[in-house]
Amino acid sequence: MSKTKRRAYDDSYLNYGFTCMIKSGIEVPQCVLCMKVLTNDSMKPHQLKPHLRNKHAEHMDKSKAFFEAKERELKRAKLDSTGSFYIQAQAITEASYTLSYRITRDKKPHTIGETLVKPCLLKCTKIILGDTAAQKIADVFLSDSTVKSRIDDMSADIKRQRDIEEEFLFCSPLTETTTDADVMNLVSDFFSKEHLDWGKLIGVCTDGAPAMLGCHAGFAQLVKEKNPLVVEGFHQCLAYLVDILGSINEVNTKMQGRDRNVLNVTYRINAFKDKLKLWVERLATGNVRVSFPVLHSLVDKKAPSASLLTDIKHHLNSLIAEFERYFLKLDPRTEQLMSLTRDPFRRNAHEIPEQLQKFLELTNNSALKDDFKGLSIEHFWVQAST
Repeated sequence: MSKTKRRAYDDSYLNYGFTCMIKSGIEVPQCVLCMKVLTNDSMKPHQLKPHLRNKHAEHMDKSKAFFEAKERELKRAKLDSTGSFYIQAQAITEASYTLSYRITRDKKPHTIGETLVKPCLLKCTKIILGDTAAQKIADVFLSDSTVKSRIDDMSADIKRQRDIEEEFLFCSPLTETTTDADVMNLVSDFFSKEHLDWGKLIGVCTDGAPAMLGCHAGFAQLVKEKNPLVVEGFHQCLAYLVDILGSINEVNTKMQGRDRNVLNVTYRINAFKDKLKLWVERLATGNVRVSFPVLHSLVDKKAPSASLLTDIKHHLNSLIAEFERYFLKLDPRTEQLMSLTRDPFRRNAHEIPEQLQKFLELTNNSALKDDFKGLSIEHFWVQAST
């Protein structure tokens, strides 16, 4: 496969108002008057001259010395961080990052930046602000590769901000016994010697040995006595998330698969909403035994911290509000229709609305009544409709 031919810059191109700049390792022409950057393929006199004629007609007859002066001004502007060129380039780059972020956040294909977003921006800017402002928008790079590059840069920056450095703090032998108290005394002596604050400790990770664990004894419990938030603030919150996400996942799983219909999905959603409300009521007494078993096993006989109970209550109320918003309450007519669909043979004639009188024929069909007992709701209604 042949390589793409790259054109080289020639000093004579300055007669047309173009200097040279390096972009992604490739020489490209840049206008010294408007700072417009063209592609490497445009590095030809018959493509550079039209730009001067169409965009800067008033400078068509200027000498090369004029363009050399403009070239020097452009180079100085690039080096001046307070100059208009630097500020404009910085604004263009920031706009590219902002639009790339929005494209990715809204889960749109990266190609939409160049095929839809940028053309719309150019059209609107030209109509409202004119050609000069539109030219600035044209300099914003939004190709699919650019969008990907911007997202990679932002992702790497976030990772750098959240880096966790793991460093070895100290190592000291236990010369005699290795009980939880021995370990605690050793660590406490080190904390005191180095003036470390127990209040800044946020978590404890151990090897699972008996001397390290336990709700009433063990090194972890002794650390908790130094700073109750180590366990109560972090581990209890984590335990609650395990419980609530497990419950949501269970409901979600039960609404999927074969033989699922609007009837059984509706009653599962309503049942879960009722559970959430019940759990909020139980929090008033600190009761989490049934509602949140993982959290209960962690706190044992003690109630969770008051701040955690407040956070849990707030979260549950937010879940209830979200479920109520997403799954609207059914109107009476729909509820009646669903009740008839669930079991059409348990309704008296006077309970059936006038517009649903055709159900009367079905409720008096003994053959269908026998079929109803042995078929799923889906198969029954398929058979009843034939």
